[in-house]
Formats: sequence, structure tokens, C-alpha cells
Amino acid sequence: MRHRAALLAFDLLLAALGFAAVAAPASAFLSAGGNWVWQNPLPQGTGLNAVSFADSSHGWTVGDNGVVLVSSDGGATWAAQDSGTIERLAAVDFPDATHGWIVGGCGVLATTDGGATWAPQDAHLSPYSSVDGVDFVDDLHGWIVGYDLVSNSGFVKTTSDGGLTWTRQALPSFRGWLSAVAFADPSHGWVVGYPGVVLMTSDGGATWVRRGSGTEKGLLAVTSADASHVWAVGANGRVCRSLDGGRTWSCRRVVKSAWLRSVTFASASRGWAAGEQGTVLVTRDGGVTWHAQHAGADRLWCGACACTSSRVCLVGGHGDIVTTADGGATWANRTRGPRVALQGVAFADAQRGGAVGARGTILATTDGGLTWRRQASHTRGALYAVAFSDSRHGCAVGSGVRKDASVVRTTSDGGATWRKRTFPFAGSLNDVTFTDAAHGWAVGSRIVDRRSRALVAKTSDGGKTWKRQAKRLRVGLCAVSFIDARTGWAIGYSGAILKTSDGGKTWKRWYSAGVSLDDIVFIDAFHGWAVGGDMDESSMVLATSDGGATWSEQGSGIGGDLTGVAFADMAHGWVTGSGGCIWETTDSGETWERQSCRALALSAIASTDVAHVWAVGCSGAILATDASAGICRVR
Repeated sequence: MRHRAALLAFDLLLAALGFAAVAAPASAFLSAGGNWVWQNPLPQGTGLNAVSFADSSHGWTVGDNGVVLVSSDGGATWAAQDSGTIERLAAVDFPDATHGWIVGGCGVLATTDGGATWAPQDAHLSPYSSVDGVDFVDDLHGWIVGYDLVSNSGFVKTTSDGGLTWTRQALPSFRGWLSAVAFADPSHGWVVGYPGVVLMTSDGGATWVRRGSGTEKGLLAVTSADASHVWAVGANGRVCRSLDGGRTWSCRRVVKSAWLRSVTFASASRGWAAGEQGTVLVTRDGGVTWHAQHAGADRLWCGACACTSSRVCLVGGHGDIVTTADGGATWANRTRGPRVALQGVAFADAQRGGAVGARGTILATTDGGLTWRRQASHTRGALYAVAFSDSRHGCAVGSGVRKDASVVRTTSDGGATWRKRTFPFAGSLNDVTFTDAAHGWAVGSRIVDRRSRALVAKTSDGGKTWKRQAKRLRVGLCAVSFIDARTGWAIGYSGAILKTSDGGKTWKRWYSAGVSLDDIVFIDAFHGWAVGGDMDESSMVLATSDGGATWSEQGSGIGGDLTGVAFADMAHGWVTGSGGCIWETTDSGETWERQSCRALALSAIASTDVAHVWAVGCSGAILATDASAGICRVR
């Protein structure tokens, strides 16, 4: 329902990925903030920041919004674990298949049962501290590193009892942050950070010595093969190497522009480094020379782990996971599903629905989203909205590749096939709604004298033909909602809320919100909600109980520019937006509770009843409530 250039930019970024459209079962991935699951991509689509394998089979990866995934087959398949937090998780380490630690916005989390349960540990962290690195050599001895905002300096803390108690270790004086830590054994360890910081210890951290790394650029990751061979990587494609336990370092730039964010070595000679722009490098001579490998163009790799000399796992942005069993000669994708930006979603009932987005994407489901299949749209333009009048009839709208070209596609078989329809008016169509199989309205914008003007059209034959309405409206329109063949509302770029009582022949401007509004929904002639926000990411929820004559603000505390709103009945509703969170109300919007924060940005939300709700957004994200996914749980 939205015309969001920012969301479509992600599609351009991912265009080189070449994901095939496949049907995939819904993931039973619960959000920490509510009863939501991933339906696409699978196993989930939130960014991953680190990965750790305890052996060749058992591995864990962690990421944004409290995501934890576990694998017991070398990374071929992954299942979700409940971290108990929605904070960003920065690093993970498992010295064995039972004991593990995670650090990040949550502080320190620990498990003694392979991640089945996670519990916070008290590391006596300041509210102004961030924890970015962790390393354990066994189930008792470990270290965490991070940055304290107040002192503008890094810190190192250690435990010798599995995290029951933590002690801060004395460091040489410096200004900057510490990003990663690695220990070869209980005595020999290294910490790296910014600017070009390298600290080493040979007594378990009782004393730390700063060494010259050969660079003033930030170092983001460090690893070792033994007490002598150490490597660090970081900004501007730099790789630093030490052959004497960190006493001396040689540092050079091995790629031109991409930052390297992770490094892993299986032995003193064989290792991998990965980072931005899909960069994956391999060395077979201890880092003297590096050679590029291809594991996916334009991806962001944030974590790497070699569990044998030939088995490596990479994780990164948008939930990407790849593995190799032949040292990187070939890489296998472990995530499935289309990854284009999705802009609109609608369901005719709890089973049949569709989602639309960039590059003419139309995805259809007949089982509530358990499987999604790409349908031919016969356009490479962007589709912004989709609507269903019943289980068979639907319509999708957007803009074509040519300037000012409108796109209309209709289905009469529940989304299995879509027909091209001629739309005789120039402009971009941003939203569409139908009151029955025949009668529908599409709204959007056209440029006249460098200014945005309204584009409104009506169909009385299911979208086959369209007649222009509201030719003199001087504001581009983003969304529309009709409750019957005569009564409807539309919202504009300038925050205008318009109403018609004659099927769109005439429109009256009833209200101006003062900020951009992106979506609107009415459940009857009196009760409606509109959402939007400012460029500074402040949100706005407006509600009316008199058909739009007056509006009141709701949603105090909701963050992010809101782009979608849906209500199942008078009491139950949901909003979502650029912050990637979903908020729910059960009292007509008087109060809102955050339900989920799982995607980088969400653009639209739809519901058929209280139990069945779907949200879509960037990188092909489709989230659904447990009931939508066919999973019965009590909140």
C-alpha cells in the first residue's frame, strides 16, 4: 500500500543474489516479543552477526533482535532457540556442545544445555557499556570485551567459574573501543579494536601489553591457530598477521574497499576472511597470499567459523547462511525463499492471499502462508499493493519501468494466474481496494508541472476497465479504504485525509495530519485508523469514531515511521513500519503493545480475523501469527 523508495533500494542491492522462487514450509520461529513466525525467508530473515561451532556438527549463530539459531548437522539445517531477549546479539562462543555464551545488547547470556535455555549472567556492566566479543577455552575460563561510553575506552572482563563471577582486567591506557577477543589456551590471548588496537597476554590476562599492529584502522575480528599464529582483520580490507604470538605484526590491504568483518582458521596454514560486498577470501599459506571465493554477490558476511579444514560456515545480513564442505570451492545456500522487497499484502480468507513488491513480484499462497509461490506478473515494474474481494478475485497495482506508467494486474482464480489490464492514465498507483468482485478503486500520484497530483480511478468490472475520478485533487494519494460502493477515504502525501460519499465522484478534504500518512483502514462507516510519520522516524497513529470528521492521536511510545495498519474488528488491530516492529492493540488503539521486531523494515500488514495476521517488508520478509502459520500456541 506504500510507495517507499527506501524499501525498493534493498531490492536493487540484492538483485545479484539470483534467488529462485521456491515453495518453503513456514518456520516455527517465535519472536521474543510476541507469537509471530517467519514464513519467508527461511529459517528467518533477521541479520546474523556471529557463528560458532563446537565440533563439525553442532553450531550456533546469533543476530539482531535476539535471534539464536542452532544446527546439529554441520549447518545444513537450522532451528530457532529462544534467547529471551529482543536485543542485538553481537557474538557467540561454544567451547563444547553443551556450554555456550552470547554477548550483545543483552549483556551476557549463558547456557548449559546446548541453548535449550539461556540465562543472563551478571558481569557488572555499566548501562553505558556495550559488549562485542566473547571467547571461552573451556566451560569455566572465558573473556568478554567491549566499550564504555563514559570513559571512551575498551574493557576486558574474565571468569574462571563459567560466568558466575566476572573480574575486570587492567589494560594499558588508550582511547578507543575493543571489538573482539581470541584465546589459544587459558594463558595466551589477544584483543583487537580501534584505532588499530592490539593487546596480548601470556598469563590469562593478568597483564595485557599493547603491540603495534601496523595500522590505525579499526580491527573487527581476531583468531588464532595456536599460541604463535594469530590473525586480525578490519577496515578497508586489511589483514594483520603475527607469527610470534602477537609480539610483532605485519599488516596489509588485501581488498580495495570492502571491510573484513570476520576471520577463521582451521590450521596454521588454512583460513578464511569475509566481509562486505560478498567478499570471501581463502589462504592456504597462513595468510601470505589470499584468493577470492564466491559465496554470494553483494552479501554482507559478519561471521565465519571453520569447524574442520574443509567445512566452513558464513552468516550475515538478512539472515544469510552458507556452508562449504570442500574448503570453499563450492558454497551451499542454507536460506530459502524469494528475497525481493515486498510492499503489499492482502488475504481473502485465512488460507488464500498474496504479497507483491519490487520487480513485478507476486507471491501467492493457498495454505495461509505455509507455502508461497511466485506468479507471473508480466512486468518488471514495482507493485505496491494488492487487494482481494473474495477467494477468487484480486487486483495488484503499481508503476511500470517507463516513467509515469501505471501497472494493473487481476486474478480470477485465487492468485494462480494474473492478467495484464490496460490502465489508460499516466502515474504511479500506490493502493487499491475492492468492495465486491466488480467494484474497486485505485489511487496514486502523477506529476504535473513538477508537482504531485492525485490519481484516482474506479472500476465496475473487476479491473478490466477504469474510469478517472477526482481530476482536480492537488495532492498525491498513498492509500484508500472503502466500506461500501459509496463511502470511502483516501490519504495524501501532505497528511491530507479525504472522504467521498458518492463512490468517488467527489472528494472532500476533512482533515490534515501535518505529517506524511501512509495507510488507512475503516471497519465501518464511523471507525477508522490512519498511520504515518516524519522523516525523523517519529510515528503517528490517528483514530476516528465519527467517520473521519475528527481524528485523535494514539500510539504514544510507538517508534519508527509507520507504513501499515490493519484491524480485524473494533478492538483488535496492528501497525508496523520502518523500524521492523509490529504493535498490537486490543482496546481500539487506546494502548499498544510491541509484539515483534524481526525485520529491517516492514511495509504492510493484513488480517482476516483476530487469529490470522501477516506482515511483509524488505528482503522478502513475511511474518505471520502462529495461528496463520498453523501452529497452535497459547500466549
